[in-house]
Amino acid sequence: MKRSLAALAGALLVLVATEARADEGAWLWIENRVALNAKPGAEPGRVDLRIFGELQGSRSAKGPENVLLRMGPLFFLTDWLFIGTHGNALSVRAPDGTWRQQAWVDLEPDLFGRLGDFAILDRNRGEYRWRQDARDVWFYRNMLRISYAPERARWIPYIWDEVYLNASQGQFVENRASIGIGRMVGASTRIDVGYVFRSRRESAAARFDHDHVVTLFFFFDVPRPPPPPGEAPAALPAPGVPAPDTTWPELLPTTPPATPPPPPPPAEPPPAEPAPGESGGG
Repeated sequence: MKRSLAALAGALLVLVATEARADEGAWLWIENRVALNAKPGAEPGRVDLRIFGELQGSRSAKGPENVLLRMGPLFFLTDWLFIGTHGNALSVRAPDGTWRQQAWVDLEPDLFGRLGDFAILDRNRGEYRWRQDARDVWFYRNMLRISYAPERARWIPYIWDEVYLNASQGQFVENRASIGIGRMVGASTRIDVGYVFRSRRESAAARFDHDHVVTLFFFFDVPRPPPPPGEAPAALPAPGVPAPDTTWPELLPTTPPATPPPPPPPAEPPPAEPAPGESGGG
């Protein structure tokens, strides 16, 4: 019994030591998509412009610490794959209060689809970053998101997990795990509120620090045109948002009001009989 208590006390001490550098924060994400061609839905050939902004704040920074802008096109190649490419600009607040700059380009293949009432997104992102205060670096990120999104659902719970690899050094440097719920406020607008548990480290020799973060995400997708009169709206495919920046598949189809059939054309009067002595036509 004493050994068990000693082991439990040791585990608690390790947990307290691990959480000693834990931080708390709040992140705001905003994504807007603009159609660059007339293709609705997620048909092959559709091209969108993604504009994404992020603001991060934390207790340790006593205010904002990261400001990000991402912009670039999304190319829908099939009904289960689109590829994005973006330019990114990031300002990071250093411990001395100064702001350091980073910029990078990325290539982002996204696999998406549905399994019954569940929408699934697998996002892959390769990045090459230019950093003001450090060497340039390659990053690879992978996010898997699963949402419970029945057709016409208004409330959409979700979970996702994203890993960060420093590909230049072959190191696993960060993981983000999230749970939350989204609310559809229109056919193409969704608001997500979630919790993120982030584990991060600066190098392979460093220990992981763990952060607790509340997130708020506003997502404005390309409005989907209504179907022709008399046709039922088709279920939307999963274009993925993604995550935060995220690529989201749960948008509601819109149902146009029923259009009454047009009245039949008036009957034409029968032709007048020819007068005696005239022909019946020319």
